[in-house]
Amino acid sequence: MTEESQDQQAGAKPLEGVATPEITVLEDMAARRIRLALVFSAGVCLTFFLLPVLGQFTSALDGLAFGGLTWAWVFAFAQFVVAVLVATRYASRAAGLDAATAEFLRKKG
Repeated sequence: MTEESQDQQAGAKPLEGVATPEITVLEDMAARRIRLALVFSAGVCLTFFLLPVLGQFTSALDGLAFGGLTWAWVFAFAQFVVAVLVATRYASRAAGLDAATAEFLRKKG
């Protein structure tokens, strides 16, 4: 006997298509976390993929910025700053989502 048929014999109803408020709230929180990760990932990918594209196919980064540094070096150093800022910002936003989820689960259970 399959697990589904055992549940049906025991009187349990399948949850497919049932939208309880608890499930809806948790799905919304999961969607917010996914959206947050996608936005930050897209920004980081755009920033990091620009250097090889601009460096290889254009002369935009060839000029001198100051001293003996070209714009390519300035952009490369800026990527480090971007990585640290994005990681910090994501950690704080994700902690807020974790706290909201924990608060919801604490109130529910």
